Amino acid sequence: MKSLEEKYPKTSQKLPSVIKRLIAEVQPEIFLGLGWDYTKGIKVERIALNVMDSDFWGEIKPDNYGNTPHNQRIFERAPLALESTLPVDQIVQTLKNSGIFAFPSYFAGTHCCNTVMYSALYYSRRSKRIAGFVHIPPIPGMFENTPTMELEQEKKAIELVLQVCRTHFKS
Repeated sequence: MKSLEEKYPKTSQKLPSVIKRLIAEVQPEIFLGLGWDYTKGIKVERIALNVMDSDFWGEIKPDNYGNTPHNQRIFERAPLALESTLPVDQIVQTLKNSGIFAFPSYFAGTHCCNTVMYSALYYSRRSKRIAGFVHIPPIPGMFENTPTMELEQEKKAIELVLQVCRTHFKS
């Protein structure tokens, strides 16, 4: 299976067009978005919202270009929420069975990660492609007083996620 690494622009408004272009060019069977979050384990996201907002529990967090969208739709006339088509429960169980702390999450946020996930689901809705998003913790040294996970364990987790997705896609 071919994989592609693409660094997203960290501006919410440009993300949907980047995701659309990538999906059109690559035509992947599996779209797995990755991003970090202040989490103590692997968060396998279930739901993406059709909302861009920079408010993080009362604190405004601009993207890398200073944009601070507030309650802005990603796509006009699209559903408020889309559900991941990844096998979330299987992924979580496989990670747990491998000794990696993981859990399903029902909220991918409203910042860049959510925009990536919603866009991928939106552009995949009429295909057999499976799409979703996984949040990983920061690696040691990124931040102080924040849960972390060793990079090697994160790599192992992503490999397992992809294995589960490949098996699910083929079935």
